[in-house]
Parts: sequence; structure tokens; C-alpha cells
Amino acid sequence: MRLLDLRVPTCPTGAMAVEGDVTSVDTVRQLVQGGVGDSPLDVLVHLAGAGMSGAPMLDRELCQRVNVGGARTCVHCCTELAESGQQVSLVFLSTYNTVFHGQHVDMGNEDAPYSTDAQATDEYSRSKTEAERSVLAADGAAGGLLRTLAIRPAAIFGEQENRHLLRIARLMELGAFSVAFGDPNALQDWLYIDTLLDAIMGAASALGSSQPVGGRAFFVNDCSPVNTLALMEPHARALGCRTTPALRLPLYVMQLLAHACEIYHRWFRLPPLFTRAEVFKAAVHHTYSSERACAAFGFRPRQTSVQAMQGVALTIAKRHCSAKHPGKEA
Repeated sequence: MRLLDLRVPTCPTGAMAVEGDVTSVDTVRQLVQGGVGDSPLDVLVHLAGAGMSGAPMLDRELCQRVNVGGARTCVHCCTELAESGQQVSLVFLSTYNTVFHGQHVDMGNEDAPYSTDAQATDEYSRSKTEAERSVLAADGAAGGLLRTLAIRPAAIFGEQENRHLLRIARLMELGAFSVAFGDPNALQDWLYIDTLLDAIMGAASALGSSQPVGGRAFFVNDCSPVNTLALMEPHARALGCRTTPALRLPLYVMQLLAHACEIYHRWFRLPPLFTRAEVFKAAVHHTYSSERACAAFGFRPRQTSVQAMQGVALTIAKRHCSAKHPGKEA
């Protein structure tokens, strides 16, 4: 196993870490083809992404360079290896945002059309759509030796997650949990990290077999839709914050506020408190079926999102407290 990141990651036993940029052809080529004494890889899992939340969502240059450029680099290097006679599988981690742009969806599936550039609310969504298209179009290259597919995960969470949940913890302490918005009965999909790893392994195995999964995208989630506010209650309890909102605002009000935040960001480069995409993801009812992933490569959730979040909330609260007060426990 070889891991590529901008900063050398902590590696499991037997793995090799490589520091580098996914947009660098030379770096990715070396990773794919192997150095002296290393054999070429047979599976590449492309996880890298930029602009998943906050101001980076609106940064066109960043999203195009990392998301589109990184995907094309991986396709190029895998194609080179496949043309040498090596069977190569490329698993691309995509997003719901390729088809979801704020519309109500109830158990949608992979037949949903891609969001148009006009429908997408942010550069992250536009770039991931372009990246997914390029990866899937490469399936069957080099005489069929290159096989590709895309996994579209729901909102991912886990004990070591460093982006969204810690940000939510900070917002909760500022009183953000006191105000809710949208329909309290709206449901959203979530995905525990260990279940995502199972999906990646299953997808890679299927690509290397005769299963008809190449050139296709698959939704994966915990198969247990839940209201986002309800799912976050364990975090509020662990942090000692309010667990029920004192005020609920209509969704359109939050949309207008989010749009205003985005405009101010463009004009004055101030970080937006939230974006329209984040409002839609948190408040609009949108659920997708993982049935095709279950049938294609045996995908099965390990537990419900609520069950997984109980333990994750305690871990995140301890990390948040330790960051604020070094040496103290939550």
C-alpha cells in the first residue's frame, strides 16, 4: 500500500507514505508505476478533494486545479500503466453534489441526471461533476485494462474527522444550535467512515473481477436517513450545549442569508458563515438508495448513523475540549 498526501500521513504497518501533490503527473506516475524494487499498483483509490465546505467551496481556481486536475492526472497515469499491459482499477470518491443542488429527493438513484453548471451553487459541486465524468469516461481504456467507477458517499463522519464535526462543535458553543431552519421532518443521509472503507474495498474487488461495475457511479450511505439536527444532538449533550432549538427559521430565509454571505465573500474576501450548499445539505430532504452498490459489490452498512454517531460525539467533544484547554479532559 502506498499513500500520497500533501503532508506525509501516518501509515499502517507495511504501507509507504509519499509526500506530494495529486495534480503532479510525475509524482502520481511514480506512485502508480512504483520505484526501484516496487511493483506497479493494481488499484488506485482517488480520495483527494478540495472545497468541501466554507470559503474553499467558492474558489474556482482551487477546485478546478485539485478536483478536476487531480482526477485527470490519476486517469492519465493509470492509462499509461494499463497501456503497458497491467490491469488497473481506479476507484474515484465523488459526492452527492454531482446530482443534488437543493431539490427535494426521496430515495433517488443513479439514474438522476447530473446537475448543470447553472443549477450547481458552488465551484466544488461543478468541479466534482466534471471530475467524475472524466473518470467514468476512461473506463475500458487501453483495450479494457483500465477499469473505473465512482463512489458517491453521503456526508462522512468518524472519530478522526478534522473538518466538519470540529467546526460544528465550535458553532454549537457560539449558540448556533439554538436556531434551526427548514422542515424538522426532513431527512438526510450520512456515512460512517468504517462503512465507507468497506465500500471502497468492495468496489475495488468488483472492478478487478468480471462484475459489470465499470463506468458507473454508486451511492453509498448508512441506509438509515435521519434529520441532521437530531443526529447532532449527542454532540450538543457532550459539549454541554443546548440540545433543542429556541427558534426555527424558514428555509428561504437561510438561503437568502447564505447567498448574502457568498456575495460578501466575493466582494470583501470575508469567510462565509455558511454557504447555500451547506444549508441545502443540512435542511433539505434528500435521500438516495444504496441498493445498486449492495447488488453490485455486496455493500452493507455496519450500523445506523445514529448508532455510530453516539461514540463519535464523545470522541469529538474530548478532542475539542483538549484543543481549547490543553491537558484537560472533556
